Amino acid sequence: MQNKFSLFVVLLFLLVVGYLKLTRHTFYSIDNYGVVNWDNFGYYLYLPALFIYDDLKLKNDQVVEEALDQYSLATSYYQANEIENGSRLIQYTSGFAVIYSPAFFIGHAWALLSPKYSIDGFSPPYQIAILVQSFLLLFLGLFYLRRFCLIYFNDLISALILLTLCFGTNFFALASIQIASPHVVLFSAYAILLYYIYRWHQKPSSGNLILISSVGALMALSRPNELLFFLIPIFWLGGQFPDYKTKSRYFLKNPTQLLYAFLPVFLIGLLQPLYWKYISGNWVYDSYLNEDFKLLDPYLYEYLFSFKKGWLLYTPLMIFGLLGFIPFAKQKRQLAIVFGTFTLLNIWILSSWDCWWYAASFGQRSIAQSYPLFALPLGCLFVYLKQSNKYLKFSLASTLILLFLLNLFQTHQFRKSVIHSHGMTKAYYLASFFDLSPDESKKKLLEPDREVKEIPEYENVSRFLLFQESYATLNQQTDTFNGQAFPAEGSLVLSPEVPYSNALQFSFNKFCDTSYAYFKISVRFRSQFSPEENDMGIIARTIDSKSGKIYKYRYYDSKSAEGFKKGEWCQMSALFVPPYLRSKNDSLCFFLYHTGNHPVEIDQFYVEMFDPSKQPKLQGKEFINNYHTLIDRNWRPAYKLVGDKSYEYLDSAYTYSSTLKFSATELIGPQLEFELSGLALNEVKNNVHAVVSILDKKGELLYYDSKKVTSTIKWKKQHFAFNIPANLDKTDTLYSYIWAKSTPYLIRSLTLKSN
Repeated sequence: MQNKFSLFVVLLFLLVVGYLKLTRHTFYSIDNYGVVNWDNFGYYLYLPALFIYDDLKLKNDQVVEEALDQYSLATSYYQANEIENGSRLIQYTSGFAVIYSPAFFIGHAWALLSPKYSIDGFSPPYQIAILVQSFLLLFLGLFYLRRFCLIYFNDLISALILLTLCFGTNFFALASIQIASPHVVLFSAYAILLYYIYRWHQKPSSGNLILISSVGALMALSRPNELLFFLIPIFWLGGQFPDYKTKSRYFLKNPTQLLYAFLPVFLIGLLQPLYWKYISGNWVYDSYLNEDFKLLDPYLYEYLFSFKKGWLLYTPLMIFGLLGFIPFAKQKRQLAIVFGTFTLLNIWILSSWDCWWYAASFGQRSIAQSYPLFALPLGCLFVYLKQSNKYLKFSLASTLILLFLLNLFQTHQFRKSVIHSHGMTKAYYLASFFDLSPDESKKKLLEPDREVKEIPEYENVSRFLLFQESYATLNQQTDTFNGQAFPAEGSLVLSPEVPYSNALQFSFNKFCDTSYAYFKISVRFRSQFSPEENDMGIIARTIDSKSGKIYKYRYYDSKSAEGFKKGEWCQMSALFVPPYLRSKNDSLCFFLYHTGNHPVEIDQFYVEMFDPSKQPKLQGKEFINNYHTLIDRNWRPAYKLVGDKSYEYLDSAYTYSSTLKFSATELIGPQLEFELSGLALNEVKNNVHAVVSILDKKGELLYYDSKKVTSTIKWKKQHFAFNIPANLDKTDTLYSYIWAKSTPYLIRSLTLKSN
């Protein structure tokens, strides 16, 4: 049999991919065949929305969410975004819906004829039909890629090319796990187009030109950046077209050929503007609300070499695909220029996308569809290798084999979840390099879980208070105690007229040098209506420093407040971990947002940062006590709390406030700052002091100092500086408190800072 080696590679790859797909542990999990889940759900959603539910505007969220839940297709409905007019607009363009449509209609007919299955667009008949179509498309792609290789190389070289691209790259993991993914389908489209572009240049025909134009248009309709592929047929030379002058003359003499080239592109491309117009009222709509291309400042190094998802780190064999352009240029200079230009521009554009790591995959999946373009560079490299001296041949061949085996091994690691789909770090990569199965003890080396509700126990973090606000002078009322009236500390009142609090916004790198940190936002509030009737919550945002787009948004509603009672003060807290940052210059923003129809009082609003840096950018340590929202364990409880907000009360019977006790080992530097918020009930007879004292292990006094509190300052913060001895023993103990000698005083909050 002629060409038996290359044919064997094609059949072997199909068999291996089929076996791995069908035996994967998640296959057929709750009627989930792994073909229309996650992003694919969005690509496919056009079809059931249009042909089953007659709801292309996706007004009925319940139907979609029920399908997501019933078949476990995704954990959230992120594939379509609600727009200003109340419709939902699918984030992804519609090309793959067109590509999936034959399978959809076959599955739909099957579901209609069988009472066993739901006619919902997602039941097994639909998914099985798409799975079968995906295998057929993969076969077609490999079939045409093999034919294309055999045009330029013998069977052995063609087999080596196919072996390298199929088993030696991350395409192997992609095809065996996500065979219906756009990248596998586009891989086949690239291969088919390369073959027919060659054929058309050898013998121009209208049929081939329409095919090239139609498939190329579908590629661009599927992923708009695939418009770049049209550089290949436009600038390709060969066959009957040795130069661009000859090619131009052909189209001038045959204007109908231009019509065959552009009409399919126009008609197929028109589908998307028509959809946008129908849903939004605009011919063009930016459906990616949170992401952009940074064409002038791409993430080039990260895209190629990062441990998170670097293409050449996880698919190092493709270094030889790039090196192959050298012998390719020597053997076929004009094609090498066209292919090389496309490759450089493609990498540049792909690495410019804000989400350059492209979610869950082994390495960079975004470039995998263009691997057929590396067939000629690889083939030329193998020819060069065959003709080189034995020492160079041995060294290059050995390296290629090792990298080939590395890909097989790491594909196994990825399938077994040793290599994480999106949370890889350098530390974890090196620690798990030889592991055959996941090691739970090493998972702490991965990027953090950015959806945690509590800081993991293994994290060694330093705590810093970034923001505190008590709204002391806003909306002040009068309170009474023992018949004595006094101005109570104020509150922020959120209402439909004033729904937002002031925001805390700062660039991440202002406070932190790591790639992540934990932020705890706490608020004390009071409402006469339950959260279900009158919601209020905490908003956390991550904002791109260049585009200004919000690429992570979290709303923590007041339903999470513990022990809520109408008309009483209660508190809620939320833990926010920023997403993988596009730039450390990106900003975080925290504020309160009221969505109800009735007022909500805000008493305290705090933002704390828990920094995992070994050497935090910020310095200092705070010990906080506001008696409610934040109370450090080091503070002794207050003896007496009074008033509407429960202030600590000092007088002749209770002369000492809640006291802070801590070890000298917790000091950061020789200076302490004592911060107080309170009110003197008698401004004239004021004898209140902030005190810091130090005792040694025997209880003997080593240091004592006091600062008089200003009686005329009402609820606003007062600051007192203490310079303590430099040479303290680690067994020495520090005490900090407020002392009121016979003078009534109300305390709202106490904070001691060690600087």
